[in-house]
Amino acid sequence: MKEGALTQQQWQQQVEVQPFDWRRLARYAFLAALASLVIAFTSLFNDSDLLAWLSGLFRFDVLARMVIASVLAALAYAWALRRRRFHPEKRRYLSPCCSPPAPCGKWACGWTTEVVGFPCY
Repeated sequence: MKEGALTQQQWQQQVEVQPFDWRRLARYAFLAALASLVIAFTSLFNDSDLLAWLSGLFRFDVLARMVIASVLAALAYAWALRRRRFHPEKRRYLSPCCSPPAPCGKWACGWTTEVVGFPCY
């Protein structure tokens, strides 16, 4: 053994184990991911071609928008219910699956009001 080197027992007495805060790391990683998503979306929406394409999607008449929103909502709900039937152990993941079709259903109801002339809710 070299002179001045620590033995294992001396080393264990002098070194203190510091726990790592994984929760804080996960929180910062989540915030970094959100920031990167915001940057990605803003860079996409700065593109004039993309803006023109997105505005073209909403140039349909009210009836077409109602049908598109209804079909999207029905497909999303069917997917969520199929997932619930085949994976009952993943119940807590079902709520996020049902969240996206809810606005589609609401939009379809709103546009139905414009087409039919009376509220559908």
